[in-house]
Amino acid sequence: MKTFDPAIVPQPASNLPWRELDGEVFAITPDDGVLHTLNETASFIWGLIDGKRSLGEIETQVLDEFEVTSEQLRDDLTAFLTLLEERRLVQLEVTEGE
Repeated sequence: MKTFDPAIVPQPASNLPWRELDGEVFAITPDDGVLHTLNETASFIWGLIDGKRSLGEIETQVLDEFEVTSEQLRDDLTAFLTLLEERRLVQLEVTEGE
Protein backbone atom coordinates (compact mmCIF):
# COMPACT_ATOMS: atom_id res chain seq x y z
CA MET A 1 0.00 0.00 0.00
CA LYS A 2 1.76 3.12 -1.21
CA THR A 3 -0.76 5.77 -0.22
CA PHE A 4 -3.60 6.07 2.29
CA ASP A 5 -6.88 4.93 0.75
CA PRO A 6 -9.89 5.25 3.08
CA ALA A 7 -11.84 2.73 0.98
CA ILE A 8 -9.46 -0.14 1.73
CA VAL A 9 -10.90 -2.77 4.04
CA PRO A 10 -8.10 -4.69 5.75
CA GLN A 11 -8.71 -8.14 7.16
CA PRO A 12 -6.48 -10.62 8.94
CA ALA A 13 -4.93 -13.15 6.58
CA SER A 14 -6.90 -16.37 6.35
CA ASN A 15 -5.77 -19.17 8.65
CA LEU A 16 -3.62 -16.79 10.70
CA PRO A 17 -3.35 -17.95 14.30
CA TRP A 18 -3.18 -15.00 16.69
CA ARG A 19 -3.95 -14.16 20.29
CA GLU A 20 -4.07 -11.06 22.47
CA LEU A 21 -2.32 -11.22 25.83
CA ASP A 22 -1.93 -8.29 28.22
CA GLY A 23 -2.73 -5.73 25.51
CA GLU A 24 -0.32 -7.13 22.92
CA VAL A 25 -1.13 -9.27 19.90
CA PHE A 26 0.95 -12.30 18.95
CA ALA A 27 0.51 -13.85 15.49
CA ILE A 28 2.28 -16.70 13.72
CA THR A 29 2.48 -16.80 9.94
CA PRO A 30 1.67 -20.41 9.05
CA ASP A 31 3.89 -20.70 6.00
CA ASP A 32 7.14 -19.85 7.82
CA GLY A 33 6.26 -20.22 11.52
CA VAL A 34 7.50 -16.71 12.38
CA LEU A 35 6.09 -15.16 15.55
CA HIS A 36 5.06 -11.50 15.14
CA THR A 37 4.50 -9.33 18.23
CA LEU A 38 2.49 -6.10 18.08
CA ASN A 39 2.87 -3.40 20.71
CA GLU A 40 -0.13 -1.91 22.51
CA THR A 41 -0.89 0.76 19.88
CA ALA A 42 -0.48 -1.65 16.98
CA SER A 43 -2.62 -4.17 18.86
CA PHE A 44 -5.39 -1.56 19.24
CA ILE A 45 -5.34 -1.03 15.47
CA TRP A 46 -5.21 -4.81 14.89
CA GLY A 47 -8.40 -5.12 16.93
CA LEU A 48 -10.12 -2.84 14.42
CA ILE A 49 -8.97 -4.90 11.43
CA ASP A 50 -11.94 -7.20 10.96
CA GLY A 51 -12.68 -7.29 7.24
CA LYS A 52 -15.69 -5.02 7.78
CA ARG A 53 -14.24 -1.63 8.75
CA SER A 54 -12.70 0.53 6.07
CA LEU A 55 -9.39 2.25 6.63
CA GLY A 56 -11.33 5.51 6.89
CA GLU A 57 -13.41 4.07 9.74
CA ILE A 58 -10.29 2.74 11.45
CA GLU A 59 -8.69 6.18 11.11
CA THR A 60 -11.68 7.81 12.85
CA GLN A 61 -11.56 5.38 15.77
CA VAL A 62 -7.81 5.75 16.23
CA LEU A 63 -8.12 9.56 16.15
CA ASP A 64 -10.73 9.30 18.90
CA GLU A 65 -8.42 7.14 21.03
CA PHE A 66 -4.98 8.73 20.56
CA GLU A 67 -3.59 12.25 20.36
CA VAL A 68 -2.27 12.35 16.82
CA THR A 69 -2.90 14.49 13.77
CA SER A 70 -4.83 13.03 10.88
CA GLU A 71 -1.85 13.55 8.57
CA GLN A 72 0.55 11.73 10.90
CA LEU A 73 -1.94 8.93 11.49
CA ARG A 74 -2.48 8.42 7.76
CA ASP A 75 1.29 8.13 7.27
CA ASP A 76 1.58 5.72 10.20
CA LEU A 77 -1.38 3.59 9.11
CA THR A 78 0.01 3.38 5.59
CA ALA A 79 3.40 2.24 6.88
CA PHE A 80 1.86 -0.18 9.38
CA LEU A 81 -0.50 -1.82 6.89
CA THR A 82 2.29 -2.05 4.31
CA LEU A 83 4.39 -3.90 6.88
CA LEU A 84 1.50 -6.20 7.84
CA GLU A 85 0.82 -6.94 4.18
CA GLU A 86 4.50 -7.64 3.44
CA ARG A 87 4.60 -10.06 6.37
CA ARG A 88 1.41 -11.71 5.11
CA LEU A 89 -0.59 -10.84 8.22
CA VAL A 90 -3.37 -8.93 6.42
CA GLN A 91 -5.14 -8.79 3.11
CA LEU A 92 -6.25 -5.44 1.71
CA GLU A 93 -9.45 -5.07 -0.31
CA VAL A 94 -11.00 -1.94 -1.81
CA THR A 95 -14.72 -1.55 -1.14
CA GLU A 96 -16.93 -1.19 -4.17
CA GLY A 97 -18.57 2.14 -4.94
CA GLU A 98 -16.22 4.27 -2.88
